[in-house]
Amino acid sequence: TVCGGHLEGLGAANGNEPNGTGLEVRLMGEVGKAVARQKMTRSQANEIVLKLLDKYEHVFKMEDKNKGARFDEAYNMETIEPVPEWQKMYEEVKEELREMGVQF
Repeated sequence: TVCGGHLEGLGAANGNEPNGTGLEVRLMGEVGKAVARQKMTRSQANEIVLKLLDKYEHVFKMEDKNKGARFDEAYNMETIEPVPEWQKMYEEVKEELREMGVQF
C-alpha cells in the first residue's frame, strides 16, 4: 500500500521564485493522510499520477512555467486566510483528486 510517508515537496516557479503557500502544503498533507488511511495500492496511486501528468505535465514545458504566487499575493495579509481565488483553486484541485479516487 501507499503510506504517504515520503511526500514530494512543492515546486512552484521551478524553485526560482519564493512562491508557495501553506495551502499547497496542506493539500500535500491531506493527500498523504488520505491515501494511507484508504490503504491505496501503488497501482492505484500510479493511475492517479498518470492522470495528473496528462493534465499538468505541459506546464513544465511552458516558457513562463507555473509561477505560483507569493504568500502576500495568495493570502489576505490582515486575516492570514487565502484570498478567494486561491481558496477556490485549492477546492477545485481537491475535488479533482476526489474524482480520481482520493478519499479525503
